[in-house]
Amino acid sequence: MISADELSEPLMGLRKTRLLASFLFVISALTACERNPQELAFSGAALGTSYHIKVVAAGSLAAGAGLPELVANLLDDLDHKLSTYKPDSELNRFNRHPVAQPFVASDDLYQVLEVADRIYRLSGGAFDPTVRPLVDLWGFGPVDTGDRVPEESEITALLGEIGFDQIELAAGNQVIRRAPVTLDLSAVAKGFIVDRLVAELRARGVDDYMVEIGGEIRVGGRRADGGLWRIAVEAPAGGGVERVLELSDISVATSGDYRNYFERDGERYSHTIDPRSGRPIRHRLASVTVLAPTAAEADALATALMVMGPGPGFDFAAANELAALLLVKEGDGFAELASKDMNAYLH
Repeated sequence: MISADELSEPLMGLRKTRLLASFLFVISALTACERNPQELAFSGAALGTSYHIKVVAAGSLAAGAGLPELVANLLDDLDHKLSTYKPDSELNRFNRHPVAQPFVASDDLYQVLEVADRIYRLSGGAFDPTVRPLVDLWGFGPVDTGDRVPEESEITALLGEIGFDQIELAAGNQVIRRAPVTLDLSAVAKGFIVDRLVAELRARGVDDYMVEIGGEIRVGGRRADGGLWRIAVEAPAGGGVERVLELSDISVATSGDYRNYFERDGERYSHTIDPRSGRPIRHRLASVTVLAPTAAEADALATALMVMGPGPGFDFAAANELAALLLVKEGDGFAELASKDMNAYLH
């Protein structure tokens, strides 16, 4: 059966109420965890989204004792570090920090920035956390601009404030802004938080788990019935299942443009902003699902491929040996483009 696990808006809120559910579903062999005393499942709301966690322990659930409280405390701590929306978050304090002066970041913030830096360079700037001013300009940030289309002069002016290459990561967790850029880590932070939760589980000896936050998922080991974890990719039209992935010891993330958008004068404007042009994407790629060793990498790479579009995105996945599934608008339906490395996981 499908455990829909419907989600609310994603971490650090992308926009309004158009994002109603995850692009991914967890398919479970159980209708209730009481049927298997070796499985513990719990969920909650935090960070402007929801989370779902399952752990399997051999013989008992001792490894899961106190986990809900541990998870809640960790999520609260990371929210105060990485939130775009909390004025006093560590991220926003960095955004206000003087240009050219070192800012000593926490281990968590610094590690997120290391992932962001790596994917920014690998993707040729398609993934760029300094895109925040453009996201705000187009009305997909904390302030609703009433679906206003910006003037060309406004876009051009802000392009000069974009570029993660203006962020320097130095020894001792020092981070330096070489120009007045501002960071929005929404496209990598959810995945990073999933990885942090997994680290806590593994420290407790839990090897079989499923951790999902706002649609970013990481699985380890096996389900309670011994089977692989089964994750369903949502079909862009109708909300059904497009494909099922059977996974273990890997992360999966999906990025899409078919929910979060606005329309003006017959034109559709996606929430996904290409940091290189300053404009919403306009290609036919509806969604892209990526597998990676960590959820932070999968999260950032899915965004990068979504920005690139179907042709360049597929070529990028092939060149970098990424397991990726691209769903491309074609007439009244959608065509699949699956990289060679993804085929082994598709069912």
